[in-house]
Amino acid sequence: MSVTIIPRAEWGAAKPRRRTMLPPERLDGVAIHWFGSPVAAKSHDQCPALLRSVQQGHLNNKKENYSDIAYNHAVCPHGSAYELRGFGVQTGANGFGACNRSHAAIVYMAGTGDKLTEDAKQTLAEVIREWQKQGAGLDVKPHGHFTGSSCPGKDVLGWLPERMWAKDEKKVPVKDETPDWLMDFVYWRLVDDGDATRRPENLPTRIPSSAWETASKVHRIANLMGPQDPFLDWAAWRGKGGHKTTRPHSLPVEIPTPWWGALKRIRTSSKT
Repeated sequence: MSVTIIPRAEWGAAKPRRRTMLPPERLDGVAIHWFGSPVAAKSHDQCPALLRSVQQGHLNNKKENYSDIAYNHAVCPHGSAYELRGFGVQTGANGFGACNRSHAAIVYMAGTGDKLTEDAKQTLAEVIREWQKQGAGLDVKPHGHFTGSSCPGKDVLGWLPERMWAKDEKKVPVKDETPDWLMDFVYWRLVDDGDATRRPENLPTRIPSSAWETASKVHRIANLMGPQDPFLDWAAWRGKGGHKTTRPHSLPVEIPTPWWGALKRIRTSSKT
């Protein structure tokens, strides 16, 4: 099955204010979203109007300063696919700069209370495949993977592990030697500062040396990367009072413990 993607002109898209080009082959994969609010159109002939409304909402959002509708492609519950920013253009939907540069964004045109239809499943899988054909990597993540939010909703989250887009691939058996608990351990050590009260229940009693080495390597990588956009957005927001109404979209739901320590150090050094 191949997918027909309805071009921007056919759903009445406004011109983008600007574009940042990003070849698909530079991407790790795609992120899957939903609207959350608004909900799905009541009938298929209203889907273009829904997209136009979302685009105008993004263009009028002074806080986020979008240059266009934020996503690359959309899939409606009736099984149609739409070109939004399209292939080769950087998304603005994933939460912050690093994940906008690593993953494209595909949105399911539905919200709270809407079901993921069978037609939409097929089309979502085809659009994901199309990104992979264009050169994007094989990683497929829910938007909440980057921000900690519930996006793209429980139905889509429940469907993603089925990997419908990969069912036609030739499967080569690979021995999985990575323990399930490893990244939980790394997260606990680096994000939770090894807080004994937050120790993941699935960790073995004695952590093998290879896991400690993995945590050490990840720590070094993080240090080389330097502060990322979400932390910088958070530090600037806190400096301006940290009002809930202006909370940056890039922030995780729960602020990691090390961020508070880092902010304290920055403030202390700025006073000396």
